[in-house]
Amino acid sequence: MNSKSLAVKKIGELGKPGAPGHAVEYEARLSRRQVFRFVVPFLVASLGFDAEKVVQNDTHSQLDDGQSG
Repeated sequence: MNSKSLAVKKIGELGKPGAPGHAVEYEARLSRRQVFRFVVPFLVASLGFDAEKVVQNDTHSQLDDGQSG
């Protein structure tokens, strides 16, 4: 990733550094292109897994129908 596609900005800080409740809030900005490069492979994979489940369920139901008759 190049520096133009990702921007990280510190937004705020809660508590004192070293304290148990200390938290730092950041904001990360990505270009739309980068978001699609991250998200699309997961969407395609999840569709593939869903289609595989449908095929397996159909095969199981066909086997059940064949054995019961």
